[in-house]
Order: sequence, then C-alpha cells, then structure tokens
Amino acid sequence: SALPGHRPHRCLVLFAVHDTGIGIDDENIPHLFQSFYQGTSGYARSHQGAGLGLPICSQLIALMGGSMSVISESGHGSTFYFTVPFIDLAKNN
Repeated sequence: SALPGHRPHRCLVLFAVHDTGIGIDDENIPHLFQSFYQGTSGYARSHQGAGLGLPICSQLIALMGGSMSVISESGHGSTFYFTVPFIDLAKNN
C-alpha cells in the first residue's frame, strides 16, 4: 500500500548532514529555523552569524515541497535532516 500523502511517480529523498561540532542545547532547537535567532548570548558571542542560514534553507526546502529537522546533543554535534520530493523519471517514460 502507498504511504500517506504518496503520489504516483514521485519519490521522497532523505538527506542527512552530520557534524561533530559543539551541538545545540535542547532549549534552542525549537527556535533554530526562526530568522535572526542566534541561540544563547554565550553561543552567539563565540559563533558569529546573522541567524539566517537555517531559516533560508528551511524555506527553500519547503518551497520544493520538503521539510527539515534536526537532532542534536550539546557537546556532541548535530544531524540535520531534510526531505525533498523528486519525480521518478523512469516511471514517467
């Protein structure tokens, strides 16, 4: 049987990007995809940025019909996941 929301001749590809950096505190994760969010003041001071990278990525992925999420452990790194739907050209011919 087809998955909920599955459309014929399309596939959903899952990408995972993992880093072994400083990780992200649990209280910051819900805000990561908000524009200009930079985490706690200590984090923002040691890791400069405008707070736009993840929101832009998330919006671009959403425009393509996908979604983005993150699993992180402070001090151990993060894994960012995103899905993007693609047309299965082999089945369309």
